[in-house]
Amino acid sequence: EKEGADADEDDDGDDEEETCGFCIFMKGGPCKKEFVAWSKCVDDERKLEHDFTEACRDETIALQVCMSANTEYYGAMLEAEKAYSEEQEAAAEQGEEPVSDANPETQ
Repeated sequence: EKEGADADEDDDGDDEEETCGFCIFMKGGPCKKEFVAWSKCVDDERKLEHDFTEACRDETIALQVCMSANTEYYGAMLEAEKAYSEEQEAAAEQGEEPVSDANPETQ
């Protein structure tokens, strides 16, 4: 019976999201609305096994615009993202495999 009660609590997905440090940070800032819309879109598209990068393009752009307009909160994250992108581009220009945290064995 406890499983049923736990399942009811997880229906909206908030319990899982609230344990995610990134989610807590994003929801704590001025772009909460944009983040929630983006996150929902990504989750929905993944469940359908679709490529969320195209399907969630508008939500991604809205989130990026909001974050860029609120650098006092998101500045460090934006800088880290920029540095990571530059590393990926440099590796690609040198013909190296892009750095991936997901599968270090491919490097």
